[in-house]
Amino acid sequence: EPAGEPTATTTLVPPDGVDVVATRARLLTEQGIVTTAIGTERAPQEMTGPVLRVSPHLDATLDDLEALAAAL
Repeated sequence: EPAGEPTATTTLVPPDGVDVVATRARLLTEQGIVTTAIGTERAPQEMTGPVLRVSPHLDATLDDLEALAAAL
């Protein structure tokens, strides 16, 4: 997200060739981590490719975030 607009929801732009739909499915089935895969149809005038959205709950811990980072 823009630095001047802090939010807990984070948009992750994948490296070239990474399928965000498959990544979302893998995170959920293998790690129990809920994310959202968003295609360019969501904002065709603004998006240049699909993204993965992460919205940690207010009680998410550092361990939770580290588990997400490791799973990615």
